[in-house]
Amino acid sequence: MSESDARAMNLEVSTGACPSHLAPFLRLNDSHPDLYRKLVIDPFVVKYGVYGFFPRAYDLIYLSDKSPNITFSGRTRGRVAILTSRSNNMVIKPLQNSNEAKVATLAGELGVGPKQFDSLQGFLSEEYISGTFITDNHSNSDIRPCIEDIGIKLGAAFGKLHENKICYNDSTVSDPDKRSHLILDQASDIKLIDFGISLSLEEYPNFSLEETFNYVRTMPIYRIFETMNPTQGDIHSFLKSYQGKFKEISPDTIYDRDLQFLTEGLQLMSDILTEADKTAFMQGFHSTYKR
Repeated sequence: MSESDARAMNLEVSTGACPSHLAPFLRLNDSHPDLYRKLVIDPFVVKYGVYGFFPRAYDLIYLSDKSPNITFSGRTRGRVAILTSRSNNMVIKPLQNSNEAKVATLAGELGVGPKQFDSLQGFLSEEYISGTFITDNHSNSDIRPCIEDIGIKLGAAFGKLHENKICYNDSTVSDPDKRSHLILDQASDIKLIDFGISLSLEEYPNFSLEETFNYVRTMPIYRIFETMNPTQGDIHSFLKSYQGKFKEISPDTIYDRDLQFLTEGLQLMSDILTEADKTAFMQGFHSTYKR
């Protein structure tokens, strides 16, 4: 969709001329008016909007005896749709970078992340992991008796990722806002979700500007740089300069970022874990983490 088309669509929605659930289909009113009129009166379009036309979601909605529930959430990546039914659950969310689908697919195949489904351009469609984030537990829950086992499983998961040249490159157990990417599922297994800023080292030391940005965006040097209100040109120059430094940074140093995020995250969980718990977690982690 062009920028002018997007502006026209937003204007139609903001003035009430077009319901928001029909906005993605608005151009069909000119090119295929008969099809557009069918969409207008389709009750599933009213309920699910564009999400009903994603592969797999279409089958759940249009070809099932009982249509799924749909809810929406989202933290930093935008609107995330969650479809749940008795037989199948799935998540549809916008891509955060051009390499995310490839990395997420590999992570799913390795059993580290959610399984990926066929999707539409610009989006991921993946299995919904039913469980709780590790930060959702509290001091009197059952997380502490199995904390070493969680460490063992996360160590094995990181080992698989690094062996396959993937750096998760994000907080795992907790960030400063108590958000986690580590889910404990109903089978007492773990899954990492959200590979939006993960890095593939297949082409190391050659990284795109997008990958360079994902690498530096959580570093203190870049946070200081951001406080200077840089222009887009300043940001481009900064990333180009850093891009040339990767040949001086070993793959092990890049993978070590995952361990740094992990240890920092554990320190942020002092309201849940004792020092003995953290030690047990890391002992379990190092017993299985190999690269």
